[in-house]
Amino acid sequence: MRRLILFLLSIIWAMVVSAQTVIFVSQDGNSYNTGLTWGEAKSTLSDALSAVSGPTHIYMKVGSYTCQNLTIPDGVTVTGGYASSSTGTDTTQRLYPGTNANWDYPTLCTILSGENSNRVATVNTGGKLEGCVITKGKVMGNGGGVLINGGTVQHCIIIRNYAIDEDNLTAKGGGAYVQSNGSLFNCVVAYNFANNGPAVAGTDGILTNNTITANYSVSNCGTVNDIDGNTYTTIVIGEQCWMRENLRTTRYADGTSIILGGASFTDVPRRYNPNNNTGILPTYGYTYNWYAVMNGVASSNANPSGVRGVCPTGWHVPSDSEWTQLTDYLQNHTAFHCNDNITSIAKSLASATGWNSSGTICDIGNTQELNNASFFNAMPAGIAKTSQSVGTWYVDYNDFGSKTCFWTATEDSDYGGKKREFIHNSAVVNSGSQSKHDGFSVRCLRDQE
Repeated sequence: MRRLILFLLSIIWAMVVSAQTVIFVSQDGNSYNTGLTWGEAKSTLSDALSAVSGPTHIYMKVGSYTCQNLTIPDGVTVTGGYASSSTGTDTTQRLYPGTNANWDYPTLCTILSGENSNRVATVNTGGKLEGCVITKGKVMGNGGGVLINGGTVQHCIIIRNYAIDEDNLTAKGGGAYVQSNGSLFNCVVAYNFANNGPAVAGTDGILTNNTITANYSVSNCGTVNDIDGNTYTTIVIGEQCWMRENLRTTRYADGTSIILGGASFTDVPRRYNPNNNTGILPTYGYTYNWYAVMNGVASSNANPSGVRGVCPTGWHVPSDSEWTQLTDYLQNHTAFHCNDNITSIAKSLASATGWNSSGTICDIGNTQELNNASFFNAMPAGIAKTSQSVGTWYVDYNDFGSKTCFWTATEDSDYGGKKREFIHNSAVVNSGSQSKHDGFSVRCLRDQE
């Protein structure tokens, strides 16, 4: 009887296997191929999914594949990691990446990349994704890398994906969002980013034997109004709460007005329209000379600076030390590095639009859609540069689109104040000194509670 049962089970299994379509995918394949063998492999997962009809097992060779917002439906299993010698049926050929050093190597892994413009995939009920590296997924909402909509994701590396909500900072599940009783099993989820719930989030699901580590989130600390009634969004980076927008007040917190325009080498507080254009003021804010920023208060390099200056009540002008606290935090967290370079953090602070272009990888102006991982949103407002000619003082509006500078509350000399500088063709946040008469942007920092 036992032999009969085993015999019947083997027949049933053979029938199930024979009823399942097999499609092969390889970087060396072709969209017009049948996909029935490695020699006739499809070239993309998208092509393979388009050819699906009924229960299907899709086998993928190692390599890097662009996968943008694909859907793995009921009855379809996608298995990656097959070496070139694989027959496509021997699971021992699937190379599971076990160390950090292997995660980005297309010769060892099947890498599914959203190219920082879309979620990689949605796995519906009855669908399965296994043995792949899921990376560079990015959505304005939940589930940056993969949305597990009732399906199963197992034996995968889910790394460097983003779930973003620019307005309310409420996006969840940078790596994966699980719903409808989906399952995440035996996966590594690392270096993903979301506003709220950086690694894995969802309404319901089953999480089993996963390694979840080194994921990051950025939240806000409410909004703040200046005396003119302007409302500013905020961002929490480390233990600091920053304005997420450039200051655009015309008055100090006590109601005193700040002179618009003009130049002289006196210590008169002045503000300047960005690029001498009032139409872009809501986006770029005013630039201010150092005298306007400080409002008569002495220089400070303390942390916190204790200088309210031009900032609203409850907020202050950050000192050079407080800016260093910000950049040190970003350098200590790899999610904010470009190409794993600890000094290349400028992109993580710079806005994702508006900069002049650069052909050098990791520069602010290169692949700008990858900017602003910290949500600090530094805009290229340029500077108001003061100068003298034949006894007359002038203001020139320079570097709009290519540079922005922020004043600190710390002076460098009687004539210069310390600054932080972002340039479109640079990957680092520069520090230095500038004439106190020039106009720079201002970001305020919330007082410690």
